[in-house]
Formats: sequence, C-alpha cells, structure tokens
Amino acid sequence: FWLQGAADKDRPWEDYGNDLVALFEGFRADLGDESLPIIDTGSTGNHQPRTAKAYAASKVNGCNVVVASMPLGTQNADGGDDGDPGPQEAIHTRGWVHWYLGQRCNGGAVANCGGVNFSNHPVYEFYGYDPALNDPDYSDLKPPDATDKIFRWFKDFPSNTHFEYEADILQGKTLANTFIDSFTDDTLTNGWIGDDIQIQFPYPSCDPAINEGKPSAENFCWMDLRDESALADVTCSEFERRKMTSFDGMDANQLNNGGAGRKTRTNAFAVLAGMILAMMLLVNYA
Repeated sequence: FWLQGAADKDRPWEDYGNDLVALFEGFRADLGDESLPIIDTGSTGNHQPRTAKAYAASKVNGCNVVVASMPLGTQNADGGDDGDPGPQEAIHTRGWVHWYLGQRCNGGAVANCGGVNFSNHPVYEFYGYDPALNDPDYSDLKPPDATDKIFRWFKDFPSNTHFEYEADILQGKTLANTFIDSFTDDTLTNGWIGDDIQIQFPYPSCDPAINEGKPSAENFCWMDLRDESALADVTCSEFERRKMTSFDGMDANQLNNGGAGRKTRTNAFAVLAGMILAMMLLVNYA
C-alpha cells in the first residue's frame, strides 16, 4: 500500500509518474515478486499526481497496480490560490483541450483550498462535516441546510489536513476493500460496500463532452492530463491482474499469495484494514 503524493503535487505528472514506476519496480525487485499487488493512493484531488498515478498503473512492469481515491475534493482548473482565475495553458488531451492552470490551488496536508477547489458535499452530507466547520470563520464552506452530522476528518483544519482518526479508519477500510475486490475472487459484503467512500461516491476521470473536460461543483471528476501518445502507450489492463483464489486462505502473518492459516473473510478483512490503519496512524501521529 503506497499512501503518498501531496509532496509531489507541483511536479509535472510525467516526472512523478516515472518515479512511481521506478519505485514500484524497485519494491518488487527487492521482494522477488515481479507482479506484487500494489494499491496506490494519496493527493488524488490534485490532477497532476492523480494523472501520474494512472500513468504508473498503466506502465509498470508486471502491472497489478490499482489507484484508490478518497474523493473529498477536486482541483478547480479555473481557480488560483486567491480564488481568481489564473493564467491558463492549453493542453491537448484525447483530441480536446484541457485547461490546466499555471496558478492553481494545490491542496495538501498543510495547504487548504476550501472555497477555491470543489468539495464533494454529498460525501460530507453522508458521513458528516469536520467539527472545525462549525467555527463561524469556516461555516461558509458548508452549503445552506447542511447536515449536522460530525465526522472527524482532519487533524487541525485548516492548517493541518492530515486525516484524523475517523477518516483514517474510513481510508483503511476502503484500501482493504480495494485489495479484496481487485486481487481476490472474494465478494465484498453489503455492509463493507455501504460504508466504502470510493464505491458510494465514484471519482471518474472528466468527460471531455462535459464542461470542456473540467471539474465543477456539479461535475466532480479528475482531469487526465495525459496526451494521446501517453494513452496509446498503455501496457497494463485491469483484466490482467493476478488474483488469489480466495482471501479465505490468507494467514494473518502471511499476507501474500498463499498463507497456511484458515480465517474467515471477515477476520481477514479486519486484519488487513487494521494493518493499513496502523500504518496511517504511525505516519500521522508519529
């Protein structure tokens, strides 16, 4: 599980994407498994790193890389750091023009873009808003008649938007679900599906026929900045993923394509989600 990207949000997607390819292939070489399953996430609300991750998943040797998202917000392609439209540079992608900002608001753990980028309000209506948004200074970031439900998303909004424990738990569940759904033949339970932010609130790439291929408050999507040659150079398909026969056979101490132990799917899910959560808590609270 690779949870990173915010520090690379200002880099061209080609550079970050090629670094991800080298990183993943290096991991696999060190571990002696050329198609080790990888779930990649982080800063997916910014179009440069989200494009880089899609590129890496499409190019890495051995394939078997899936990009997961926590679709809380998406970058406004027409808004600068001050909320005003920034200078625009035309990027031709898939035969249409994407407008990419020279001065945009790049959201990250210590860079809040509330009021500039687009928030996924249906997500917050479903789970609840961070308690910081009850502060009069930030309450205008909520829509009129917003739900009163509270969900602890951020450590210290707006200065530190690393995930707080409720969001960490939610992300851990989503990453575990992504692994099970992508790399095993097991079926997610209705309960897991119902609480999976990525399943309940899909985050597609922008349709070029809608809003000039850009996101908006009503068109929540990410901009794929790859040009036609990069898209034509794809070597990996989601149908080529190596899958385990079942998650039932995975032992808690052998989370690989084997495992001698026998556990129920529920216990295996709990172990996997717990391990992911522990990793995220170590990062956020160390």
